[in-house]
Amino acid sequence: MKIAVVTAAVGLDTVELYQPKPTVTSSHVDYFIFSDSEIPKHHRWKSRKLFLASRDEYYEHRRTAKLPKIMTHYLLPEYDYYIWHDYTHRISLDPEEIVETYLKDNDFAFFKHPHRDSWDSELEEVRKGRLDHTSLLDEQRKHFEGAGIEKAKNFYECTCFIRRNSEKANKTCSLWYDYVSKFSSRDQLSLPAALQRYAPKVTTMPGTCQMYYGNNEIIPQYRHSLRIQGLVK
Repeated sequence: MKIAVVTAAVGLDTVELYQPKPTVTSSHVDYFIFSDSEIPKHHRWKSRKLFLASRDEYYEHRRTAKLPKIMTHYLLPEYDYYIWHDYTHRISLDPEEIVETYLKDNDFAFFKHPHRDSWDSELEEVRKGRLDHTSLLDEQRKHFEGAGIEKAKNFYECTCFIRRNSEKANKTCSLWYDYVSKFSSRDQLSLPAALQRYAPKVTTMPGTCQMYYGNNEIIPQYRHSLRIQGLVK
């Protein structure tokens, strides 16, 4: 069982990596950070260079980070499982324990969204908060409604998740990335459409990955994202 723990830091002047617990010494677990910054050498983390590549100049940092987050099966194909967490989070348990306890025989394991239960309500929240381009949100709503994407189904928090390197998971993520590239860069908006298309096996992890809504022991938040300049525009 080979596991890749993956994160990304985009648009930062300096990158500080947390130290995985000393007890996690398994040769089956590797840690990867994808970044456009120079990463100090770290005995557990392996760095991979990211290049800013987006026509969306305002949200280019966010969009650049979606490549390692969603298309991990292309970038690290030799691994059996992937644990993604935003740069603001860290692994608290042994990754092997996380996979065995929370993913089990499923393709994905997500946290429940702490506030909303549908892409429809999330889209309106993004619109109200001016967190993405209104034109893209309008196009996404029109497409999803025309395609019959169910509103109150398959909606999860995407800050941290676990997935298997399986055919269904890889097809789902490939379509997910296509939606994110075409529509809003708020990826939790597009995930329901990809899950509906390929119907992978999905389980929900206990708790939430957001510090201010009640943390968990699996992948807790330890930095406040709004205090990290450049991480999200």
